[in-house]
Amino acid sequence: MDGEIRMLPDAVANQIAAGEVVQRPASVVKELLENAVDAGATEISLSVTDAGKTLIQVTDNGKGMGPADAKMCFERHATSKIHDTKDIFNIITKGFRGEALASIAAVAMVELSSRRNDSDIGQSIKVEGSSFTESKAKSCPVGTTIAVKNIFFNVPARRKFLKGDNVENKHILEEYFRVALAHPSIQFKYVQNGKVVYHNASGNAKQRVVQLFGKNMDEKLAPISEKTNVFDLTGFIVKPSFARRTRGDQYIFVNNRFIKSNYLHHAIASAYEGLIDKDQHPGYFLFFEMDPSSIDINIHPTKTEIKFEDEKTIYHLLRSIAKRSLGMYNLAPPMDFVNMSGMEFTPVNVRPTPVSSDYMSSKSLRNHQDKSFDTPSASLEAIHRESMVQLSPDEVEFSNELETKSQPTETQQTLRVSVEYQSIVLLNKYLVCNLSDKMLLIDIKRAKQRIVYEQFTENAEAIVAQGALFDELLPVAQHEQSLLEPYLPILSEMGIQLESFGKDSMVIRAVPSGFNISTISDLFQTFLNEIKHSDGIDENSIRDIMAKRLALASSLHFTLRDTKEERQAFIELLLSSSNPGLSPFGKHILKHMDAASLDKLLQ
Repeated sequence: MDGEIRMLPDAVANQIAAGEVVQRPASVVKELLENAVDAGATEISLSVTDAGKTLIQVTDNGKGMGPADAKMCFERHATSKIHDTKDIFNIITKGFRGEALASIAAVAMVELSSRRNDSDIGQSIKVEGSSFTESKAKSCPVGTTIAVKNIFFNVPARRKFLKGDNVENKHILEEYFRVALAHPSIQFKYVQNGKVVYHNASGNAKQRVVQLFGKNMDEKLAPISEKTNVFDLTGFIVKPSFARRTRGDQYIFVNNRFIKSNYLHHAIASAYEGLIDKDQHPGYFLFFEMDPSSIDINIHPTKTEIKFEDEKTIYHLLRSIAKRSLGMYNLAPPMDFVNMSGMEFTPVNVRPTPVSSDYMSSKSLRNHQDKSFDTPSASLEAIHRESMVQLSPDEVEFSNELETKSQPTETQQTLRVSVEYQSIVLLNKYLVCNLSDKMLLIDIKRAKQRIVYEQFTENAEAIVAQGALFDELLPVAQHEQSLLEPYLPILSEMGIQLESFGKDSMVIRAVPSGFNISTISDLFQTFLNEIKHSDGIDENSIRDIMAKRLALASSLHFTLRDTKEERQAFIELLLSSSNPGLSPFGKHILKHMDAASLDKLLQ
């Protein structure tokens, strides 16, 4: 049957195209901030309400637009950046495809007002779902203000897949950071729900890094500055002593455009070999300037991935420059390296080890009571997803026998109270006791984890917070404090009370009874790093995650005092837990054996 192929309506085509460009509110923030930069603005303000779901507004003092351009900018493939094919390979601006505003207007309500400096009156445009609803003259300042309201109002299926406000705000903040870092000479302001979060004065690159990441970052940075025939490179690498166990603050810019490159990351990481642990990650802020014709930035809708004409040479040079910088500042043994300024390089055949895209690694906690304390713990996502191992049928039966209810049965009361346990501590690791006609082997540390975990999850009302004898200041940058804000009430319920102490610090006011402030400080730093680099952690899961961390910390140096009373109290605490058979991390706590099982061991 002929005539089955037909043209899509413009509104539908625009919504489909919008799916590539507008994935979430942060996508809108990126496009609007970049447009403001391209307009030559020296002052840019970003205002967000309800994590961008209600409003995203960007105001700039750039060159503005006349009436015709103000309307034309919402048409697909409308751009002032490209005139013919060869321009695609010499792009120095942020936007160039002419799809951003058309895509945004297809899935939101947009209001734009703009005025050129050679005009006395500006222009106001309103668009809803690709349909123009208003176009009129308006008195407004020189520059452009664009307000994007009710994103995905006409695509409810996409709106419902947006994450919670904390997650969406984190993505928005990251886009703000990327643009603000790339353009330190521009003054930026970020307002969230009516509150000024950042007001970044114009300055140099280092000042901008410190403005965004806190004054504590100043001492962590080692500068890089090299000129080669392939590229010019400036920026900073973070000193090895400040490397993190989570993938930290890592930013690469090419011609003032933020990019993601596992290849270049591997080059930098390899320069740190021997200086940091294998599960640590270096931080860096690197700014490349290179011939735009030697790169292709038109390979992805978000333009964060690019192709290099000679990536092997770039890899080799970047690794060498980073290694030399580490050596120059006494951060690494100096290498045999010739000054590269102005030097011509011949491309070399470098074959770096392939790097995985999965950078999640084990984390470590450190207890100041014992400096030798260093043990791995899982990431937030890994802990949250930890699967419980399967018990054997007889263990299931025995675990069910011990399972506690809100009102214990008479049998359970007998098990937990009436029986006098005969028990011994074995090898300072196991507790062996008889229970009725069975022998019970208990892993002491795992049992301690189960007991403490349930204290923080099942008996939250019984948690006692003790005031810290001395307040401990923690370096927490302003943007990190905003990320933590939704979780502070939950931490407080768990006995961890934190307060803001200026723009770059927080203070621990109280810790759970039984924990020292140094342990909580270390747990908090790990928790903070995970929150920064995780996505979609449900707020209700934070209690479970933190309880597991506290449980692990409590067990690391726990020793059961070998007295009858201590042993019996410990056993009863374990058996009255909701799941005495398994630790919070799905590891077996106990093994019961009857006479027949013991006989088999001796056969």
